Amino acid sequence: MIEKTLWDFRNAAGRNLIRQWAEQVGLTSRERAHLNQRLDRLAQLDFRLAVHSDLVNGPLKRAAHVYKMRVFGDRAIRLLLCRGPHADEMETAFTLLVGAIEKSWKYHPANAEELAGLRRDELLAASRQSARVNHVRF
Repeated sequence: MIEKTLWDFRNAAGRNLIRQWAEQVGLTSRERAHLNQRLDRLAQLDFRLAVHSDLVNGPLKRAAHVYKMRVFGDRAIRLLLCRGPHADEMETAFTLLVGAIEKSWKYHPANAEELAGLRRDELLAASRQSARVNHVRF
């Protein structure tokens, strides 16, 4: 079994947008622990098994090739992510694209799915390292 590499999306200014989101929403220690545990599991499992076991769900209707990781804690946290996205790393890497809170079946931010799709497209158009950074645990 190959351990997967986890990446965080970063913007043109070099900011880790996943880390920034986590700070903005003020994740509790319980939420951070749940997120880290789920991400550790994702890094260890075969992707098909992760989907089959409901660790990740998708692909999403509004964003092809984007998957959702549901984390239940004090709030309903959602991480939108993609495999790879480059062809040679589809089995060995995941990139976290957007963090969101789901409340009353609506994402906050409301455009989370569309934003995730745009960020994945940006990753494919950019050089491998310019739009992402190694994931830093929550």
